[in-house]
Amino acid sequence: MRQTVWGNLTMLYVEDEEETREELSTYLELRVGKLLVAANGAEGLELFEKERPDLILTDVTMPVMDGLAMSRAIKAMSPDTPIILCTALGDRHQLGEAINIGIDGYVPKPVDPDRLAKTVLKEAQRLYDRDTVTKQSRLLEHYRTVVDVSALVTKTDARGIITYANEPFCTISGYTKEELIGKSHSIVRHPQMKSAVFKEIWETIQTGKVWRGIVKDRAKSGETFYLDTTILGLRDEEGEIREYIAIRYDVTELKMYREVLEQQLDRSYTTLNEKVTAIREYEKAININSAISRTDGEGKMTYVNTMFCDLLGYASSELIGKTHRIFRPLDGDEAVYDTLWKTIQEKQIWQGSLKYVRKDGTWCYLDTAVIPILDTAGEIVEFMSLCHDVSEIVHLNKEIEATQREVVFTMGSIGESRSKETGNHVKRVAEYSRILALHYGLDEAEAELLKQASPMHDIGKVGIPDAILNKPGQLTHEEFDIMKTHADLGYEMLKHSERPILKAAATVAREHHEKWDGSGYPNKKSGEDIHIYGRITAIADVFDALGSDRVYKKAWELDKILGLIREESGRHFDPVLVSIFFDHLEEFLAVREQYRDTIEAKEPECGNN
Repeated sequence: MRQTVWGNLTMLYVEDEEETREELSTYLELRVGKLLVAANGAEGLELFEKERPDLILTDVTMPVMDGLAMSRAIKAMSPDTPIILCTALGDRHQLGEAINIGIDGYVPKPVDPDRLAKTVLKEAQRLYDRDTVTKQSRLLEHYRTVVDVSALVTKTDARGIITYANEPFCTISGYTKEELIGKSHSIVRHPQMKSAVFKEIWETIQTGKVWRGIVKDRAKSGETFYLDTTILGLRDEEGEIREYIAIRYDVTELKMYREVLEQQLDRSYTTLNEKVTAIREYEKAININSAISRTDGEGKMTYVNTMFCDLLGYASSELIGKTHRIFRPLDGDEAVYDTLWKTIQEKQIWQGSLKYVRKDGTWCYLDTAVIPILDTAGEIVEFMSLCHDVSEIVHLNKEIEATQREVVFTMGSIGESRSKETGNHVKRVAEYSRILALHYGLDEAEAELLKQASPMHDIGKVGIPDAILNKPGQLTHEEFDIMKTHADLGYEMLKHSERPILKAAATVAREHHEKWDGSGYPNKKSGEDIHIYGRITAIADVFDALGSDRVYKKAWELDKILGLIREESGRHFDPVLVSIFFDHLEEFLAVREQYRDTIEAKEPECGNN
């Protein structure tokens, strides 16, 4: 019995007769997890307030405070704590009062051990069931949360009518929950999806099987989105499918990238059994669609599913007992992991993309959600991690970003070549811009972004007539006005893109001819109203342009260039950037030497700057 339902109970036994108390205490100590003993109701009440036992066995007639008075006080504090009276209850008044108090059972005196055991076991079973239902309810809520935070989720009834949609699904579809509930999924069906696919889905899930595939849907706005979808039926305790759940991941970007590349290449759960069944179904839904690991409170893995092992190349036996550090790359951002650990220790869900190293040394990117699992007291008992492989999307992003950098540099070079400059000019300006950005305090990522964008500073010159762009002599006022339009032309060419590189390039193109004192063009901005990208590129461009031959001038000597930059501090240039330039002059000169124009490449260069 000790190993079953009442073996883990804490029981309070209250009896004033010493011989009876000692005899029954010996019997109970062998069967309950912890026994508290009191000689009267006052002692019993004090012990209850201090220890909060699971179950109470008490005599009725006792000195100081009788058992009914104690029971009334306890029920006022904790109505759900079961109380068993150990008495003959011969007094009808006592019996009526016991019923009014809500006494849960009684055992007649003298006590028969078997009768006592059956009564206690009955109450212990009720406690166990109640506690289990509570725990399962919390666990069910955790699973629901897991699904909701890691995916786009909808549920339908057995007829296919939407009964639930989470916020991520509402966001991507553009519909509110009110607009979705009560409708069929045809509300988001894309006309290009063949009806045969939906017939296949319905036939599959109605037989109890899982359907998985890519579904093309259409948002309320008319925009197309693609979802990696898993649909399965959720069974009730009789094994009948009463609803369907669809768990989805947004793969729109991946599908769109593929299309571009192809073109370029030519209910409420109330009973214990229902809750257990629901949890099992949710577990199945998650396991099918996600790589899962569970860890104890110290971060050591206690469970990994098959998908997790397959994804990272380990057997489960190699992972159990280990921490996730086994997957952490040497170049991993420790700040990210510190934030992750702090977040989940505060009982909050952490979500983000992490780089994992597989057993064979290769790596992958996993979109990861880490969820703290809490016990009934609200304390962390374990952590669950759900991962979804987004490596292909990351690789494609990197490939596209690399292509963008190449396109930006090439377009920048084309812009300069029209004005007879060498390709090394844009290389040098790019490197100068990065050095200035880093020493100014921009982080590594933003400095790199500016480096990649700065080659487009003069892209607007493609719209300037050759007769003006490459005029050997001084430009007239009218010609210079036309030349100055290249800043706005460049901005107009690039401003419509949402890509970070091209957005940065648009800013550089428009603002690198603005001056600190407000005398520049095209908008006569001044001081810090000029974007930092423009202020940085201004120094980088002028420093390089003055040191190069142009069609309208010969290259200046270095001392003369440095003198002009000092003179223009606070007029043309940001004085802080000028100070940084001279503090790190050796770095700029090293770049100048590294990318020096060769004799063969030298030609007359740009028209008037």
